[in-house]
Amino acid sequence: MEDNSISIPKEPISNFEKEKNSKIFKLHDIVETLIRASMGGTYAYFGEEGFSGDAASLFTLINMADKKGEMKPELFKVGWGEFSKVTFTSGKYPNFKNLPFDLYCVSQSDSFFSGFDKKLSEQMISDPVSYLKDKSLLAVSGNEVEIRNRLEKGTIKKEVKAHDYDEVLRNARNLVIDRNTDRKEFSEFLKKLPDDPKELWKIIQENKNDKNIGVLHSLGIERLGSGIGDKKAMQSMIDIKNSFDFENNKF
Repeated sequence: MEDNSISIPKEPISNFEKEKNSKIFKLHDIVETLIRASMGGTYAYFGEEGFSGDAASLFTLINMADKKGEMKPELFKVGWGEFSKVTFTSGKYPNFKNLPFDLYCVSQSDSFFSGFDKKLSEQMISDPVSYLKDKSLLAVSGNEVEIRNRLEKGTIKKEVKAHDYDEVLRNARNLVIDRNTDRKEFSEFLKKLPDDPKELWKIIQENKNDKNIGVLHSLGIERLGSGIGDKKAMQSMIDIKNSFDFENNKF
């Protein structure tokens, strides 16, 4: 039977969108390593102050360049789960402490299900600062935690600011290293890696169980549409090496 359906061609992704998606993916990869809450989970229990029993989305705010090159704040979802004040302030979940970016918890009804509310969806895109100010029930900056009861009127008191992408990327990478290895040790490991993608792939294959290989994989590797052994992924690791400050053992 002849197929007379009309096929609507997809618009090719522009270089701008490719670069932006790559940036978002890299940062998300690193944040996922730091807080380990991208797939949800229970980080709050009965009687704990805050989100006890209430699922929420985790956001931060990042300045990203638009097509005109102008910097604009954009919501960056970094995870979801059930959270409470002690999630961020106690030693119970150290992954949530002293992060190089602010976190905002918004209930699922105001975030995940926002597609049912056109006005709310538009606010998330066009005015993310006021969105976080209005809808955040828990704002975290370092060890400082502000909680707003869901039934309370008003907004959070904390000033909502967008972070610089490069600064967050650099600081988050340094924190991944600090939490998983020694800076000097990682610096020596990175320095020895070859600048040839094929040679690099060979070394990685031969040292799969090396702790520092695992750390390198967690620093935001380019693997959109490719495997970890792809030339793009290898070049991404080389770029990470070239951006490292070996004199001071940090990014």
